[in-house]
Amino acid sequence: MQETTPSQKNAAGAGEIDLRELAAALGRLFTRFITSLIVAIVRLRRTTRNNAWLLLSFMALGTIAGYLSYRSFEPHYSSQLILSSRFYSAEMLNTSILELNQLAEEGNTELLAQKLKLSPQQAASIRTITSMPVTTSEDIVEMQGLLQLIEQNGTTKLNPAQMEALRERLTNTFYNFRIVVTVYDIAFLDALELGLQHYLQENDYIKRRIDIEQENLTAFRTKLLKEQEQLDRLKSIQADFYRSISETGRTGSNNVVFGNPESASDPLNVYMQDINLSREVMATTKKLELNRALEVVTGFTPYGNPASLSLKGQLLLGAALGLASAYLIIFLIGINQALNRYERLHEARKTFA
Repeated sequence: MQETTPSQKNAAGAGEIDLRELAAALGRLFTRFITSLIVAIVRLRRTTRNNAWLLLSFMALGTIAGYLSYRSFEPHYSSQLILSSRFYSAEMLNTSILELNQLAEEGNTELLAQKLKLSPQQAASIRTITSMPVTTSEDIVEMQGLLQLIEQNGTTKLNPAQMEALRERLTNTFYNFRIVVTVYDIAFLDALELGLQHYLQENDYIKRRIDIEQENLTAFRTKLLKEQEQLDRLKSIQADFYRSISETGRTGSNNVVFGNPESASDPLNVYMQDINLSREVMATTKKLELNRALEVVTGFTPYGNPASLSLKGQLLLGAALGLASAYLIIFLIGINQALNRYERLHEARKTFA
């Protein structure tokens, strides 16, 4: 049986001592924290009681300032517009909307009214205009799949910054956007919606691409319709051929040979091709009908509650700011008094020395 050496006993004892010291240190730290918290609460209570007049005065001044702020600044309202566009990227749309927002911030109501087809009085009611891409669940799934595919097939692993930059690039390809406006008058939101559509549709860059897309889709649809007519004639020939076989009493098989055996084809392929062409014609027709610069998904809604703070909110905010300012002044006064005491003590030590 192996005996425990004195060195092993000392090591075990040292381990137990270290644990006890650690527990004691944690206990002292917790006690100091609780004591400091209690002292801080007591000092805050004492400071509040000794400077109640200052605190109440600043709270009253803050409440008055909040009331004056509510009366001085006109309340504004917020609403949003969701639109879809295959021709605008997120960066292009944001640049176009940023131009309008800058005109509104500068107060250039004449030029803003001209761009949005509004009256100067209506343009003066616009406070801000902002835009952002809308990410749908399908967009998120597609984006994550592309990121995973790029990361798996890439020779080097992308760091978080590169992944975020790539995610922003993919976000710019989304087709849905949100335009948020803040206005002082909600009565002209319908006119503003029409003005925004006019402003975005009259872009020369977008108009040229819409015209090119219209020509290409029209030509492609015409080609599909001609091919569909040829398939209809071929189906008619096949039908006549089967009818003649039926009338003469000949038997046939699923496959009909036209000309040489090498050129044999399944007649069912003709009908499948006709179905595929019909689908392409419908898809092309749909693209022609939707070949616009943008489409409004949901328009502006005139909400009655203002986006700015109400009178009660302004009063509470003013009182809170006044109270915070009073405590800041008391804190600065305390620091100044502490510095004065230190300066007097330092001068006294120099005198006795």
